[in-house]
Amino acid sequence: SCGYLRKVTEAIAFIGSSDMRLRKQDRLISEKDFAKVFEAAHSKESGRIIHRPPFILYQRKTDAEPRIGVSISGRVMKRAHERNRVRRILKEYFRSDRSKFSGDIVIRLSHRPNDFAFDSVTTPLEGLRLHE
Repeated sequence: SCGYLRKVTEAIAFIGSSDMRLRKQDRLISEKDFAKVFEAAHSKESGRIIHRPPFILYQRKTDAEPRIGVSISGRVMKRAHERNRVRRILKEYFRSDRSKFSGDIVIRLSHRPNDFAFDSVTTPLEGLRLHE
């Protein structure tokens, strides 16, 4: 019993460790941050827009560490638990390999994905060149 409790405690500590989480400074949080990315992406000089169904990616080029924001409308996905699942998957994809990204990125869902498995959600993002 004591060994099991120790393993559970270690697992919880590992999951909560800083390198397993997406830190606050790695996320776009405020409405102002999102607006800057959308504005830069539409200007084409300091950003770009990439269509990869079911996603639209907005990128603002900066020299700072990459940050991510996820926008999923209630009109696109009615159920909050599904929106949250897709949000968690996208953030984990970003967290797992930040070297693929540069600048501030907003990922917007344009329509509901068929499947909510990690690979199904992230497949459209594979091969993107967002580190330029």
